[in-house]
Amino acid sequence: MKSIKIVVEYSSNFVLDYHQKNGITPIEKLKGNLNNMAGIGTPVVDSESFTVLQFHLEGSDENSLAAAKSNLEQLLQVLGINAGDVKCLVNLVESANEPSADAKSAEPANGSSDEDSKSLRFHLPEKDEDKGVHPIDGDGPYQEAAHEPPTKENAGPSFSDSTAKTEMGFSENDLLGATEFRKILAELEAIAPRIKTDEDQGIISFQNYIFSVNNGFGFTTYLNLLASKLEKLKLFRFEGRHGKVIEKELTYPNGEREEYQLNSDISDIVDLRGFRGIVGIDLSTWLGKDTTEQFRDMLLKLDKKQKDMIFVFRVPDIEEYVLQGFTESVNDIMYARPILIGNFSNEDALAYMKSRLKDLELDLDPEADDYAIRRINDEKHDGRFYGFHSLKKVVYEMAYHKLLTDRDENHRTITKIDIEPLLHEETCDDRTSTEMMNSMIGIEGVKEKIEEIVASIEMQKKMSEEKGDVATHSCIHMRFVGNPGTGKTTVARIIGRMLKEKGLLRIGNFYEVGRKDLCGRYVGETAPKTAAVCRNAYGSVLFIDEAYSLYRGNADRYDYGREAIDTLIAEMENHKDDMVVIMAGYPDDINTLMEANQGLEGRMPYLLEFPSYDTEELCQIFMKFVGDTPVSDDLVPAVRKFIESVDKERREAKEFSNGRFVRNLYDRIWAKAAMRCRIDGTKELILTATDVERATTEKEFADLMSEKKTASFGFN
Repeated sequence: MKSIKIVVEYSSNFVLDYHQKNGITPIEKLKGNLNNMAGIGTPVVDSESFTVLQFHLEGSDENSLAAAKSNLEQLLQVLGINAGDVKCLVNLVESANEPSADAKSAEPANGSSDEDSKSLRFHLPEKDEDKGVHPIDGDGPYQEAAHEPPTKENAGPSFSDSTAKTEMGFSENDLLGATEFRKILAELEAIAPRIKTDEDQGIISFQNYIFSVNNGFGFTTYLNLLASKLEKLKLFRFEGRHGKVIEKELTYPNGEREEYQLNSDISDIVDLRGFRGIVGIDLSTWLGKDTTEQFRDMLLKLDKKQKDMIFVFRVPDIEEYVLQGFTESVNDIMYARPILIGNFSNEDALAYMKSRLKDLELDLDPEADDYAIRRINDEKHDGRFYGFHSLKKVVYEMAYHKLLTDRDENHRTITKIDIEPLLHEETCDDRTSTEMMNSMIGIEGVKEKIEEIVASIEMQKKMSEEKGDVATHSCIHMRFVGNPGTGKTTVARIIGRMLKEKGLLRIGNFYEVGRKDLCGRYVGETAPKTAAVCRNAYGSVLFIDEAYSLYRGNADRYDYGREAIDTLIAEMENHKDDMVVIMAGYPDDINTLMEANQGLEGRMPYLLEFPSYDTEELCQIFMKFVGDTPVSDDLVPAVRKFIESVDKERREAKEFSNGRFVRNLYDRIWAKAAMRCRIDGTKELILTATDVERATTEKEFADLMSEKKTASFGFN
């Protein structure tokens, strides 16, 4: 006799809705239909929750078992499960040719042997299909972790053991760094043999944690792994229909309305019935407010649920002394241990991406590792990188592009050719730094100064090597001053490549950041945030545009910008051989910035001044944008005439955008030409003086011209 054990789980809300619509419970409905269905045993009902059914498919041979499977499909349709879900379950049954580990350890059904018994688990959908929200949670105050049933299309994480994959795609064994979190898991392994009773488990429920980890760097994943470990070791009894982990943000209130919302959010947690599990709470906005009466009252309310809930509080990656102070404030009310998670390196990120690609039955060619890291750096180059979320996006981008461009199903390896189209244009530029610098229009003085700097640094390095000393040189940090659009960013990018070619930088990548990427929102967040940006830029160029925004001369008012500058100075000194920091902005503002710290100007010895472009240089830049696009003979004279007509005071003002102004002019002229061709039915697009006239009469450009030259230009 062959037997398959089936376990069906559903929410109590499903029971209530079904009874309301049909007048009987699902179980009564099932029993009423079982009489005519051979091969299906009477379901066993969980007497406490009434949300779990267990029943068996039985058959003396494969034919009778197949008939039972068909009856199973009909039976589940009685419960109102859609056809897709039914098919999924039947496929699961049909594919279960070998007993699972769980099935082998389960009790045999109806006296069958272990070899003949198979155990499967199937979850009815928890979502309210009409409303599109969780039937218990309403508008969804909770972000449920790993509660959807795993299917082929949605392989959700299972927490039956510690190596179960989380929604971020890796297991406990694949953790990136996270040394302190690993230590917690090891402690749980060590203490597990000592936990014998429910009273002993109470000790575990009072072990709360404070995770210092930035958004996107795995907070939910760590919560799930912690739950998985506790369940596997039988250290905590999880209960309830919300899963093992729920997450919520408790925001510091700045007014009566926010105060009301905070109390409501706290009530969502403390009034939750039937739930035993881990509660992840984001307390980021409470940094610096952790000594207030409101903070104490909030913790006192949460403390009442300690028997049933393990609290894990999240704060950003902050300085250790700030984390310690915050922990002390929490420990005044309830015990919590600080866990510093931190960020991860490019090597860690690459390992994670390879793991995710493996899940998609793809792999990465070792020769493409450098290209994959380039793609990661493209995500980081603007200072906005969201950890695993950004990496996951890149993985699926690479996988999709591979499937789209390579139709051979046997080609499952992603090569550098597959990644190259996904890189930023600058990243793909294969020209040497000399070729790139020579293509820059104007700025001859800047080019000469850079040649002098590089020659000086190379000589210092050579002399150190000849003496048998460790190759070293003075710092290469620079100040770029000039108006917008004068090539500062482009030159900074070229310098990174040049220093890499000369062996003066290991990597030569380019990272562009601003104030918002360096300064935190809370006390203690700025220094580690700035340090993390610098860590990304080790071996490369860190370009801080509009750096003057970090300090505007107000010495009496504490500002996070000054804290960022102090951290930058330490990083610039400690990594002067392995990182180049370039600060850019207007001349007067950069001079003021140097006053923020006495050591700043001395650590940025090179000052490069970028002049505004003259008329001829602006015309050359325009033709550089034109490239191979066909033009009429009268185009260039028309463009030159317009540029000459721009009011002199406007051209000399620091707000004039130089190269960006030309780029905007080119884009507008091209658009006018495209519209003209469309109206005339012309197939070939040619830029003409007529297009220049139509583009420059628009307000954005017309306002730049003086009255006298506007009249002579004849564009009215």
